[in-house]
Amino acid sequence: MSSPSTTGWVSGNCVDGEGEYDYGGGSSYSGQWRDEKREGEGRYNFPNGGRYEGQFRAGIFHGAGCYTFPSGNSYSGQFADDAREGRGTYLFAGDGVSWEGRWRAMHPVAPDEEHEEDEEQDEDEDGGTATATGSGVGGGGSGKEAGKGGTWHFPNGLELRGAGPSAADRTAGTAPAAWHASAKAAVAAAVREADEEVAAAAAAAERTKDLMYLAAALLALVAVLLKVWGSGSPALQA
Repeated sequence: MSSPSTTGWVSGNCVDGEGEYDYGGGSSYSGQWRDEKREGEGRYNFPNGGRYEGQFRAGIFHGAGCYTFPSGNSYSGQFADDAREGRGTYLFAGDGVSWEGRWRAMHPVAPDEEHEEDEEQDEDEDGGTATATGSGVGGGGSGKEAGKGGTWHFPNGLELRGAGPSAADRTAGTAPAAWHASAKAAVAAAVREADEEVAAAAAAAERTKDLMYLAAALLALVAVLLKVWGSGSPALQA
């Protein structure tokens, strides 16, 4: 068995099998090989501390995988030709917030572009002309929620629809402040709605309790009348 380069081969079979290869300078690969190329499942470590774990094809990232950045942020999802392409989730390590949606050429697909893609897909699937059913947050849809972008996920379980993080946003270890503000506003609105529901339920309970008291009083009155009637009172039997 030979290796792509005897100076970099560390162990295993780096031709057709599984092996580890050191490229020098902090770059290394451990995983499956075919025809002296990275092919199949493997892990590639970068000099800056970043790493990719997932599928390779002909030596490049292609398929399902996860890239972890030096900051600790990560992208998990689909890759094509060494780029983020398809559905994937970008996680901010600093606060646990993530964005899940479509990616193209390393960047999140904008809501308007996503809407156009859905129309094109409808044409391909139905063989006719697609009809737009809504756009923007809260817009209607046919199950694809066209034009809404992806979904922001927060550690408390809250989910908000919207456009993905920009390149500048992705250099930070936490999600954009605007989305945190939106999340706080959404939580506050949910708390207000819950308080209103509790108040309404309490009022309904009070009304129900009053009706129960009235019903009990009526039953007691009926019982008294029946008792008097049964005693042979002339006033009731006349």
